[in-house]
Amino acid sequence: MLDELRTGLELATEEELQQLTQLLFRRQLNPLDYVYTPDPIDVQSQERSAWLDAIERRFRFLAADGVTVLRGRAQQMTYRQVLIQVCRYLKFPYSPKLSTIDLEAEVFLNLLRRTWKRLPASEKKTALHIFGMMGYCRL
Repeated sequence: MLDELRTGLELATEEELQQLTQLLFRRQLNPLDYVYTPDPIDVQSQERSAWLDAIERRFRFLAADGVTVLRGRAQQMTYRQVLIQVCRYLKFPYSPKLSTIDLEAEVFLNLLRRTWKRLPASEKKTALHIFGMMGYCRL
């Protein structure tokens, strides 16, 4: 089976990997993080292959529910399963027939819609103006 997560990590730039490392390995996500989680600088100081392995393991660990972690199956989770969990968590319908790329798009668009609804009118106007100048939408 194609591993979309690893493929995406391999395509990432060093700067993108550094940002991802900072996000995934910061020690505020879980109380156990203070005991078991390496410092982000130690993770990104490894050779690239080991760095990608560490990001992949951490992503799967954080995405897994408690039962999956306790059973030692966090590393068996696929990227697609994680996206489906996100859809369920956000409580929006999705079709199991969608490709992984389409699931990603659905998650992104759903989050964009939710964020847009919460933006004050002045920020919406500014965003529409910027997008219009960039040719993304017509005013």
